[in-house]
Amino acid sequence: MENVIIAEKDDLLTFENNIIRWPSNVLDDVSVVSNDFVFGNKYKNSIFENGTVIGRTNVELTCEMATKLAESFGSVLPVGSTVYVSRDYHKSSRMLKRAFLGGLLSTGINVFDLKLTSPTVMCFCLANNDHIVAGVHFEQSFECHSSTQITFFTDEGLNIDISKEKAIERIFSRENFLRVNYIDIGEIYENGYHVNSYVKNFLESLDVLDIKHKKFRLAIDLQYGTAASIFPAILNELDVDSVILNAYFNDKKLPKLTNQLIKSKRELSEIIIGMKLDLGLLIYPDFKTFDIICNNGIILERYIALLVFLELLNRDGHKKRVLLPVWAPDFIDHRFQNLRIDRSKINNLKGAELRQYDFIATTTGNYVFSEFSFHFDSLFASMKLIEMLSRESRSISEIAMSFEPFYYFETKIACENRLKGKMMRKLLEDSLDKKNTNGDGIKIWMNEKDWIVIIPDQNSDALRLYIQASTAKEGQKILKEYTKKIRHWTDE
Repeated sequence: MENVIIAEKDDLLTFENNIIRWPSNVLDDVSVVSNDFVFGNKYKNSIFENGTVIGRTNVELTCEMATKLAESFGSVLPVGSTVYVSRDYHKSSRMLKRAFLGGLLSTGINVFDLKLTSPTVMCFCLANNDHIVAGVHFEQSFECHSSTQITFFTDEGLNIDISKEKAIERIFSRENFLRVNYIDIGEIYENGYHVNSYVKNFLESLDVLDIKHKKFRLAIDLQYGTAASIFPAILNELDVDSVILNAYFNDKKLPKLTNQLIKSKRELSEIIIGMKLDLGLLIYPDFKTFDIICNNGIILERYIALLVFLELLNRDGHKKRVLLPVWAPDFIDHRFQNLRIDRSKINNLKGAELRQYDFIATTTGNYVFSEFSFHFDSLFASMKLIEMLSRESRSISEIAMSFEPFYYFETKIACENRLKGKMMRKLLEDSLDKKNTNGDGIKIWMNEKDWIVIIPDQNSDALRLYIQASTAKEGQKILKEYTKKIRHWTDE
C-alpha cells in the first residue's frame, strides 16, 4: 500500500507527500511534517525554542538539516551581508557547522568563521561590530549529551525573536530558498582578533587596581569548557592567585558533567577550606552560568548568590536600575535602598530596553553588567563580583549570613503542552479573590510576603513553580495546595 498514513489522535497534523513515520514517533499538535521521520523520538511543531534549534546529533539534526537551516536563515538576510559563525570543540559541532557554512554561502552570505569560540565572546564582538548582521553558534547540549544546539543571534548579539523564527521556518518548510548567481556566492573569512578585543574591553571595564590591591586567592573549576582558553590569562592580568581545575578540553568528559557537579563542588569546598582561600567559582561550559563557593566552603544557593550581588551593588552608593524575573525573591528588597528593581520578562528584550538597566540577572546563576555587555557572561560577572568584594571588609560568607532567613523553592510539575492554556485559565479563575498578576506566567500572593509563580515550561511538558514564604512550613503548605489543584485540573 503506497502513500498512506494511518494516525491515531494526531490533532491537526499535516503530512507532505511520501513521508515515512514510525508508529512509536511522537509528533506535536499542529505540526507540518515535511521530512521522513524514522529515527527521532519526537517531531516538534516549531523548529526553534527561544532562538535555538536543538536535536539529536546525526539523527534529528543532520548535515542535511543544518544545510537547509542555513539556506533558510540566509534567505531572510540581505545578499552580500556578513555573519559570525562559531562553535565549541566537540566534533559534532564542527561537522554540523561545516554543513551550515555551505548553505549560507549559497544564499550570497559572507561568513567570518570564528571557529572555536564561546557564544558569549562571539555575541560581545557581534554587538560591537556594525558590519556584522547576525551570528550563529554550534555547541553540544549540556543537558543532553547526544544533542547539538544551534543558536541564532541578531546584530545586537541577542537571540532572534519569534517573528524572525517564523520567517525562517516558513522558508524551511516550503524549501523556498534563495539561490544566488555563481558570482554572488558568499566568501569565508577568518578573524583572529575577536578574543583580543573581548579581553581588552573586559579589563577596561573593571577597576583592575582595586582587584590587584586585594590580592584574592581563588579556587576555580572550568569544567572542560571554552573558558579554559581565555580565563587563565585574564586572571594573570588581574594578579589573582588561583587554583584552576579542569582547564582543558575533553569531549568525553562533557557528557558526564551533570553527574560530576556534586563531586566538583565538594572538591572545591575542600580545597578552599584546606588552603584558606577567599572564594571558589564553578564555571559551567556554557560560559553563561557559574556557582559560588564561600570562603567557609559552603556552596551558595543561586537565589542567595543573587542577593549577594544585589547587596554589593546597593553598597556601591550610586543609584542603579536592576531587572529580575517575576519569580526572583523580593523578601529583603527593603535592604536595597539604592536599587530600583523591576521584575518582568527578560527574554526577547531589545538592546534599547536592556540599556535602561545597570544589572540584569536570573535565579539560575546568570548575570549581566550592562557596562560591559548585554549577554550573560560568567567570566565578567565573576570578576565583577571580585571587584565589588575588594571594597568590602566582610567576606562573602558574612554577607550571605547577614540576610534574614526565608523560604524559596523552585520545582516542576508534569503538564502536557495541550493542557498548559487550560491550567493558566484555571489558575486565574481560582485566584480572583487574591492579588495576582499574569505578565509572565501567573503570580499569586497569599499575603504581602508569601507568593507562588506558575509558568509554562517552554522546553518540556511541565509547569514551573516558584514559591516564596516567610517559613518553610508556609512554603510547603503553598506547594502542596497548588500541586493538588493542578493535578486535579489535569485529570478533569
